[in-house]
Amino acid sequence: MREPYTDETPATILEDAERIPESRHEELAHALGRLLAWLLEGKKLPAIGFRVMILAYKIRPDLIGGATLDQIASMRGYGRSAAHNLSRQLEQTFGARGINDRSVSVRKIYSKIWQRKHGKKPTRRHEKRNRT
Repeated sequence: MREPYTDETPATILEDAERIPESRHEELAHALGRLLAWLLEGKKLPAIGFRVMILAYKIRPDLIGGATLDQIASMRGYGRSAAHNLSRQLEQTFGARGINDRSVSVRKIYSKIWQRKHGKKPTRRHEKRNRT
């Protein structure tokens, strides 16, 4: 496994990247444009950096030393729910399920267990989501 990214070796990550066929350049440019727009929804630099970390968590966790969403939130000064919500938003927007993510069905099971344990009833939002 590759060492995590550092400022001392910025080019090494790109050096190992696969060559993308020219026929797919336009498609890639469109996808990168959508991704850039999502990243910049953060408006300010700390929020953009947080989104970048969430993206890395999803597609290349080795670049951030395998940090969890909770660790990312703590490092960046955000709450756990902010990290988990952004992660889900990224998944819903781009279909980017990370290798460390639980499936939707497992999330529902854990949610129900947590709610029972804490004496909570699902909100309407949860009821709608859990019916589908």
